[in-house]
Amino acid sequence: EPKIAEVLALLDKHLDGVLMSGSGSTCFGLGSVVDIELARAEINRTFPEYWTKVVKTL
Repeated sequence: EPKIAEVLALLDKHLDGVLMSGSGSTCFGLGSVVDIELARAEINRTFPEYWTKVVKTL
């Protein structure tokens, strides 16, 4: 699906290690708190129907 490529490209602008799980139901990346919030804000603006979640890993 072309939208998955758009999401991955958007994440890649802000984050490192951008990946997709399975068939694309989850896309994610790693980054600083500032970069993560920038990516999240852009995704929410571009794809308001998508759900986003910021988490902290150990």
